Amino acid sequence: MQRAERLLSLIAIVFGVVAAIASVLILFFARPFASSAAAGLLPGLAEPPIEMMAKLIEAQAEISPYSALLWSTTLVLAAVLVAVGSGLYFERPWARQVSFGWSIAALLFIPFEFWLQLGVIQPRTHAALLRAAAAVHRELASVNPTPHTPVDWTLAVVRHLIIYAPLPIMLLVLAKRAQLAKA
Repeated sequence: MQRAERLLSLIAIVFGVVAAIASVLILFFARPFASSAAAGLLPGLAEPPIEMMAKLIEAQAEISPYSALLWSTTLVLAAVLVAVGSGLYFERPWARQVSFGWSIAALLFIPFEFWLQLGVIQPRTHAALLRAAAAVHRELASVNPTPHTPVDWTLAVVRHLIIYAPLPIMLLVLAKRAQLAKA
């Protein structure tokens, strides 16, 4: 195995482990901290009002299935990536084929995650925060609940492509290069 391939397999393992840890932490430990984080929304008050907290808990319940889907899918992709990286590192025959499949799935996951995060979760969260704050500050009731501008969407697309696309693309190139070498 060449050094570049070995390095790519190590990167895949590290990236997969980090993504898996983040997914587990968010899936299992984010919910208990949501209430304490909501307390910081109105710094002028010693304790947030009960009605505001009720609206935040309601909003969290509304987006919870979407967040769980997002982070569960990320966890599965991360686990497969760790297996792929290990298989590539130890030169297992199945690893290149599985890396090809993982790469396709990861590239398809990028627009899905982008839509779910920016099209569903964030707008609902933003609207819920405005509703919760309006329960205390009545002048916030008339604020537009649309959180994103075209610039926000463009920056999000670029960020997603820069962060999430290179590894699947490199693994696809690695798999294709191996196929060409066999031919």
